[in-house]
Amino acid sequence: KAKNGHCSVTLVNSDEFPGLFLYLGKYRSEWRQKRKAENYNGFLTNAKAEELTALGFCLSETRSISNEKRKYTWSERIEQLKSFKAKNGHCNVTLVNSDEFPGLFTYLGKYRWEWRRKRKAENYNGFLTDAKEEELTALGFCLSE
Repeated sequence: KAKNGHCSVTLVNSDEFPGLFLYLGKYRSEWRQKRKAENYNGFLTNAKAEELTALGFCLSETRSISNEKRKYTWSERIEQLKSFKAKNGHCNVTLVNSDEFPGLFTYLGKYRWEWRRKRKAENYNGFLTDAKEEELTALGFCLSE
């Protein structure tokens, strides 16, 4: 905030603070879950929410991903992952090695996050379908990392 004058952290403006974009995204996700749940027992306490809000961080915003990174469909992202694997010999996409595919690291990170949610939930209704999970696994993408 001191450097940029705001708390809108994006992948583009968070180079100096690796991981901050994903970290804050988890708080937004928890905030949405907390709003929907009757008996919320996640890690976002009222005190943490108030502290983030006092700093100027907006929990209700959707993640600040540019339109360039939002435009890809599931099929297109899978093709990008296949291309990445063909080029690198693995599916371990990181922020450092994914310049050719903007947003792929974050996109796949969402699926890892969903995989963990799916494993814990009794009645999972998120966006990681069994078919998508099988497709990622068949490519050699590790959801548990």
